Order: sequence, then structure tokens, then C-alpha cells
Amino acid sequence: MADGTSIDCRTGRATVAPLSPGDQADYDARLAAAPAIAAAQTAAAVNLATLQGHASSAISANLAYLTIVGPTAAQIAAQVALLTRESTALIRLLLAQLDSVAGT
Repeated sequence: MADGTSIDCRTGRATVAPLSPGDQADYDARLAAAPAIAAAQTAAAVNLATLQGHASSAISANLAYLTIVGPTAAQIAAQVALLTRESTALIRLLLAQLDSVAGT
């Protein structure tokens, strides 16, 4: 059980009191949620790195496409699909929606 601790700033004496049932329930819920929060933060960091890696690759791919003189219909279609994925990645980065890299 957690407790509420207060310290008298004049004397430095600590007073410990048990938490109210509501405060204890809040404490227990936060304690139980901590591992899931840490896992979500780790996943977000991995997804951020993935999206940043995609951005580096996108520059090269876009520059290569721009060198094509008279691209075929298939090349144009492939570039449109690539640009759509790149746009999705940029939107995820902009909005900090790092829970997934789907569609990128």
C-alpha cells in the first residue's frame, strides 16, 4: 500500500498517512499501467526510427525517378504508390502518430 507523506518545512518532520481508497485505487491503476506505457513508448521510438529511415530512402528513390526521361505507365503508377506511402509517413511524423508504420 502506498502512503501519503507530508513534510513540515519548519521542522523537517515527516508525517505518513495512508492514502484514501480513491487515491489508492488511482495509485494501483497507474502502477499496473506502467509496463504497457513503457512498451508503447519503446514501440513509438522504433516506429520513429523506421519512418526516418524511410524518409532517407525516399529522397534517393525520388531523385532516381526524376532522372527517367519519358517514364512508362508502370513507372508512373509505381511512383504514385511510392509517393502515397511517403505522404502517409510524413503525416504520421507531423502528427506524432507513431503507434504504427502501416501504409508507409
